[in-house]
Amino acid sequence: MTKPNKPSPTGALNTLNQTLSEDEWRAALNSAKSQRKNKKPRQDQRDPDQPRYPAIKRCLLRVDRGDSAPGIYLVRSTDISAGGIRIIHGGLIKPETICAVIIESDTGKNLPAGGVVAWCQPINETDPPAYDLGIRFYQPIDIADLIEPTTSTDSADEAA
Repeated sequence: MTKPNKPSPTGALNTLNQTLSEDEWRAALNSAKSQRKNKKPRQDQRDPDQPRYPAIKRCLLRVDRGDSAPGIYLVRSTDISAGGIRIIHGGLIKPETICAVIIESDTGKNLPAGGVVAWCQPINETDPPAYDLGIRFYQPIDIADLIEPTTSTDSADEAA
């Protein structure tokens, strides 16, 4: 895991702490996929009319920490729908935490979206710890610039 920088003279917090390296991210993703296969499906938390698509994208995640400075993290998505996104993150974030995400697109049209953390689950057997979490957007987004038009993933245990 990337080590946090020293606080700035103004007391600002490091905004990219809890960022996973490329190797740590791939290991966490592989572990999350195998963990999902062995888990009972939970109730789907998304609109069934919004298909989910595999989309490995870099994202900036801004988490509202209430009275303290917001946390800003570089994360990766694993899948996306118009109503939400699933990401791998290096830290625990409680459900219902308000957040914003900027999703990097291949076309240069990065997509901002606001929402809340719908769920956050630890990924087994990862060092450093990693978490699989879903963010439910407040408003549906246009994901046309983020996905391949012919790919979709619709199993209930992969809700974002």
